Amino acid sequence: MHQPTLEIKEKRCNRMDRMIGIIDIGSNTIRLVIYEVRQSSFHPVDDFKVTARLGKHFDDDGALSETGINILIDTLKSCRKLIQAYDNCEVRCLATAAIRMAKNRGEIIRKIDKKIGFTVEVLKEEKEAYYGCLSATEALSYDRGITIDLGGASTEVTLFKKRKLVQAHSFPFGAVTLQKSYAKGAVIPFEQRLQLRNYLKKELQRVPWLKNVGGIIAGLGGNARQLAQLSTLYEDSVQIGIHAAEIRCTTIARIRTSFGKLNEREMMNIDVLSRERADLMNIVLEVFCAVGEWAGTSRFIVNTRGIREGVLYDMLPSKEAVATTLDKNFRLKEQVKLRGTNRLLDRYHVDKSLSKERIQLVQRFLQSFQDAEIINLGRKERFLAEQAAALFYIGQSISKSKRNRTTFSRLMSATFDGYSQKEKLLIVLMASFKSVKSFKHMLQPYKGMLSKKEVRYVRRLGALIKFCNAFIDEKCWITHIGIKQHSFARLNFQLYVNHHAPELVKYSEKQKKHVEKAFACPVQLSFVDK
Repeated sequence: MHQPTLEIKEKRCNRMDRMIGIIDIGSNTIRLVIYEVRQSSFHPVDDFKVTARLGKHFDDDGALSETGINILIDTLKSCRKLIQAYDNCEVRCLATAAIRMAKNRGEIIRKIDKKIGFTVEVLKEEKEAYYGCLSATEALSYDRGITIDLGGASTEVTLFKKRKLVQAHSFPFGAVTLQKSYAKGAVIPFEQRLQLRNYLKKELQRVPWLKNVGGIIAGLGGNARQLAQLSTLYEDSVQIGIHAAEIRCTTIARIRTSFGKLNEREMMNIDVLSRERADLMNIVLEVFCAVGEWAGTSRFIVNTRGIREGVLYDMLPSKEAVATTLDKNFRLKEQVKLRGTNRLLDRYHVDKSLSKERIQLVQRFLQSFQDAEIINLGRKERFLAEQAAALFYIGQSISKSKRNRTTFSRLMSATFDGYSQKEKLLIVLMASFKSVKSFKHMLQPYKGMLSKKEVRYVRRLGALIKFCNAFIDEKCWITHIGIKQHSFARLNFQLYVNHHAPELVKYSEKQKKHVEKAFACPVQLSFVDK
């Protein structure tokens, strides 16, 4: 009998934040993720997964076999053990296609309740599609597109416009069930491959609204994440992690062709390919290619958020106070990005009042620079600079002396809900700016992602945000900024402040050198108490 192993070394207790454990019972894997939740933010603190392959344990009548039920029960016992290591951890146990389609679904749910004590929520197809779509519209930077969640026994596809779910369809096939029907282990023989493509074409023809919709495909789940790792072997483009990674559909087609020539041993020897999913990869590539061709899309975007995160987005507040600009007329895309920024502020326990002060001060200086025709920023550039100001030096809680480095490493490893990978990089570089030397060092691995104009923009705005932060550090509030005199040789600022101390003059004089270097213009400061 299958017996997953799990070692719990110590009791996790006395946490100030809310703990939520979400179990996802899928056809391929059963996974528990425990999240630490604070206000609008959440991040995983523990994770347990078993590749159970329940999809392979159905009998001819469509019932989950006794072996399959035992695998499920044993896995859930291990999940319960991990959950019990956390005080007051809420539990949501979700089941998708494997349990939903099982003829003995009622028996399975009763056994889980009796032996484990979990109440299983069997998600209807519509609800599963909603959570999957929500995870994409909250986590990615696109207002329009389709999502695909290729599971073990079913495949969910949705169409969203203006970030709202418009259409949804659940296909009666998944990677595990297709492998069982068409593959021999990890390899698909030639004749079976042709049969598989014909089958997928017929199934797609049942969904006319998907035909030539264009836009992007947002891939959810482990199969999409695996594809992102695999694509790095076939594309030269720089990626910042997996979330929001962009893969050309032509690249997926090339990978499919390449994989069709490999035997099982050769597949297993590919370093980036998980052994748990290697035998499914040929099937995964066929499905992604078929859907992409039918939908007429050219780009595949990886969404590391999924059903579990969709549930959390639905549970948590989304209209909380955020560190924002003075302009309240946000576009839909900007509203989603602001929620993403706010989740990061909540996650890292940032004082939002200070973030807002820093944003408003950056705005005042930017306006003065634009009035003096020194800089001309578009709406998007200003918005990204404001988000960088909100997140500036969030790493100082770890180390004040190395706060730019800790900020850079924290933010680069974080998920930026609503932003593209390039937008994330721009924000992180500005939010962790210390000097030109450190800026160039941090930029080096990602230099190919930015144009010369973008590098110049980041350097200028990073220096300005750091300069503005000096006044926040000194608890000095600037009520008004006046330009006394401007020429290309010198820029004179008259700053109306709530208090004027010698330390402030000394500190601001030290910080202004970064602005002078970035804008190639000497800056003269004078303070007026008000």
